[in-house]
Amino acid sequence: MHTATTNVLSKQTFSAQVEGPDGLPEGSITELLRLALDKPVVLETELVFDSHRLQSLVFALPHVSPERLKSLGHAMPRVYNEESADLRTRTTYLSWSDGVEEVRVDTWLLHSLAMSAVPGFLVVFLSSELAVITLNRFDEEGLLDFMTDLQCHSSSSGPNYHPWVIYSDEEMVAAKGSVAISTPDVATHHAVHLAIHGE
Repeated sequence: MHTATTNVLSKQTFSAQVEGPDGLPEGSITELLRLALDKPVVLETELVFDSHRLQSLVFALPHVSPERLKSLGHAMPRVYNEESADLRTRTTYLSWSDGVEEVRVDTWLLHSLAMSAVPGFLVVFLSSELAVITLNRFDEEGLLDFMTDLQCHSSSSGPNYHPWVIYSDEEMVAAKGSVAISTPDVATHHAVHLAIHGE
């Protein structure tokens, strides 16, 4: 079973709790939001929660409204694969979506999250005003399901993806040079591709 507990803090309170001698460098949350002004950014790090040091993902989303941020905090994580328009690459994403907003991270960029899901991992959705903190916990069966889902998707993506086994030469030639086109019916779509690794 997978359970999630969500807390909402002001950005200032969150910064004060995670920055300091035993945590993130002073000013790192402000710097993270500054970097995210051009595009959303995700920080893979460790944060202390209830005296436990947990693997964490901090999504910096400075332009997302407080309502959407809270909604994302209640979303369940989902794993899926996505192929590039030219069929040359396939990426495994760990994603949170409330039906309007989506944040996702390329799992091939993560160093340790998938390896340390017990006793859980933190996901923080951070805007210029709020920090929505979700603690994801797993029992033995839930952890097995989560890890199996990640491994199954990853087994056919990244360096394990071989498009020439799946597609014909004609299909590969036809797709060559294609680029992804954003769909206008998606109100907001944040694809997080950049991982900044904490100390």
